Amino acid sequence: MLVAFFYSLLFPVLLGYVLVAWVFPKLSECLRLGLSYGFGMGAIATWIFLLGSFRVPLMWPVMNLPLCAVACVLFWKCRSWVDVRPGDIQIRFSGFEWALLVFIGMGFLSAFFVATAYPVHGWDAIATVVFKSKVFFFERSFEFNQNLPHASYPFHVSLMHFWIAANFSQWNDTVIKIVQPCFYGSLLLLLYGVLQNFISRAYALLGVSLLVSSAFFQFHATIMLAPFV
Repeated sequence: MLVAFFYSLLFPVLLGYVLVAWVFPKLSECLRLGLSYGFGMGAIATWIFLLGSFRVPLMWPVMNLPLCAVACVLFWKCRSWVDVRPGDIQIRFSGFEWALLVFIGMGFLSAFFVATAYPVHGWDAIATVVFKSKVFFFERSFEFNQNLPHASYPFHVSLMHFWIAANFSQWNDTVIKIVQPCFYGSLLLLLYGVLQNFISRAYALLGVSLLVSSAFFQFHATIMLAPFV
């Protein structure tokens, strides 16, 4: 169970990291990390969509092993493109910056805890996203998608939740919710990376802390609706 949990968290980041390094070799490290989870989960959802479209049974080896091979090949090709110089990473923070980092970390951890503390709730989340994921998990195909509620609604988020459940080999309405807070963390990294290109590190952290203090973003990091993703 613990291995499946860390695999579900880290594999999209690793896959997305090599994809971003391949597509944008000159991108800064912070922006590359911020884009990694989104690129990785997007690639996973697209691959599952292609498999289902060609009526390939959506079993774990078929969904994961080809992507693992792609990640290894891209890592081998891009290993010389990733250039992180020691001077690019500053680890000395002022007291003000440490306070902002603690606030941002607590905000992210609270969103992660709230998202995974209780099962999916809300009619929109269940009808448009999670119900499809559950059907895909038990049927391992898209055969019954046309009979589901909101059949034309984009189901990339449903495929992400289905992939999480497939890694655990069981359906769990709580575990699949790790997707949203992970995207929330990616958004925070992206915001910091963009702000740091224009203002100092302290003000960039202050900007991220303002986003963390927003109840709107905190709420959407804990529910299963697709717009945040």
